[in-house]
Amino acid sequence: MRRIIILLLISICCFSFVSAQEETPSSTQPQADTAAAIPVFSQFEAGDVLFSLSAGTTFGLGFVNFGTGEIEPANLKPSFTILLALQKFVTANLLIGGELAGYFFSTVNDRQLFLAPIGARIGYAFDLNPFFIIPSASLGMAIMRLNTDGHIDPYLKAGAIFGWSPSQEVCYTLHVDMMTIPQFYSDSTQNRMGLFLDLIISATYHF
Repeated sequence: MRRIIILLLISICCFSFVSAQEETPSSTQPQADTAAAIPVFSQFEAGDVLFSLSAGTTFGLGFVNFGTGEIEPANLKPSFTILLALQKFVTANLLIGGELAGYFFSTVNDRQLFLAPIGARIGYAFDLNPFFIIPSASLGMAIMRLNTDGHIDPYLKAGAIFGWSPSQEVCYTLHVDMMTIPQFYSDSTQNRMGLFLDLIISATYHF
C-alpha cells in the first residue's frame, strides 16, 4: 500500500512538472504581444514647424582665386553670427523653409565686414528620438558690406543640424555648415569664391 502511495505521489509530481513546462511558452507569449503592442512615437509629423533662434561663430577659411585655382587667406577674425530660421515639415522627414543670418567680421586690419545671407533651406530629418540629425542645404543671396563698399552675391550652404529634444516643444541644436559665396566683377581677375564654416547653437521651438 505504501508503495502504491509513493508511486502515486511521484506520478503527480512528474505530471505537474511536465504541465508547467508546457505552459511556460504560452505564459510568456502575452508579454511578447504586450511589448509588441507598445506604440513608437516619431518626433516629427507633416505640418510641424521649427522656429530657430541661433548664435555662434563663423570662420573665414579662404578665397578661391578662379584664375589661378589657389586658395588665398581670408584674413578674417572669427565672426559673431546670428541666425533666424523657419522650417515646415512636408512629410515626417522632409522639411523646407527659409533663413536670415547676420555675420559680423573684423579683418586683420580691423576693417568691418558685414554679411547678411537670405535664402531658402531644404533638409531631411533622421529621427533618433530623443535625438535627430537633419542634413540640409540652403540657396539664396548674400548682402556683403566691407566698410562703405557693398556687394550682393549668390550663396550656397550645405551641412547638417544635430539636435536633442528634451521635450516636444523645445529642442537644442548645433548647426555645422560650409558656405560658399562666389563673387564676380567686371574685371575677371578679381573673381573669387569665399569659403566659410559655421558653428552655430540654436534654441528651436517645435509647434
